Amino acid sequence: MNSHGDEEPLRWATEYFALLDRGVPDDLLKRMTDDVTVIHGNNPPIQGHASVRASMTMQGGPIKSISHQVIGAWQAPDRVIAEWSGTYEFADGRIVVRSGVNFFHLDSDDKIRLCRIFMDNSAP
Repeated sequence: MNSHGDEEPLRWATEYFALLDRGVPDDLLKRMTDDVTVIHGNNPPIQGHASVRASMTMQGGPIKSISHQVIGAWQAPDRVIAEWSGTYEFADGRIVVRSGVNFFHLDSDDKIRLCRIFMDNSAP
């Protein structure tokens, strides 16, 4: 991240999750490199805009809405680390809350080139 300061990583992460929660893939993809890689836990990597778009579209199936709250965010050279809590409302009415951490690896234009997502799925 090019600009520095204690509030910058939190602002950056909050904006990212707001875009994710809106569920409009093209808005989120503007913040990613064309060859972005997204790795969610132990799942196979998702690579490139088309694959990320497809995975977001599949999430729209049984998931009615998503809402994330950023708990904290920190910056390291070419990285942002964000701790979050997410509320997922499913089409059948279930609401599930999960916590997690994302590691965003950024290029020189502050676009995401690698996103590693670690989520605690142990809660009921």
